[in-house]
Amino acid sequence: NKRRFVDYVGQVDADSKLLLGSNFDQAFIREHTDRDFEALVFKNRVADFSVSDGVISTNCRTISTLLCGVALVMGAQRIFVVGMDGYIGLDTAGCVHWYEEADETTDPEFILEKHHSNYHYLDQINEYGLARGIEGIHILTPTGYAKFYKGISNYLELAVTG
Repeated sequence: NKRRFVDYVGQVDADSKLLLGSNFDQAFIREHTDRDFEALVFKNRVADFSVSDGVISTNCRTISTLLCGVALVMGAQRIFVVGMDGYIGLDTAGCVHWYEEADETTDPEFILEKHHSNYHYLDQINEYGLARGIEGIHILTPTGYAKFYKGISNYLELAVTG
């Protein structure tokens, strides 16, 4: 995540607020940007998902899954996700992602465990939201997390016919 921060922080719209992991220290951040930012508040551990006083109980293993929980803490009523490929069940020609990621492991056991862990957290986050009257998680692009895949075309048709 630090590599991506360094690569892309300059491309974030000036009107956007940066949300950065609390594991990014101030010196590292200031080395790469002078922009205002807000630290994501979560416990950096693997545990079941819950929220207490605005603090998420777990790191959710991956930032994309954690950000679904952050969206709930920030008051989202519906969560749309794009680009959460998943790690199994898609024809990616042996790759972990739809794109080439040089520093990503290719160990099949680790990849499978990561996929199941993400599914577990997505389920917990979704159930947490549903129990509070929130619509839930909608993944709009092809994904290995089939339970949450809704497809963008469903929403485009609603916009045209609605």
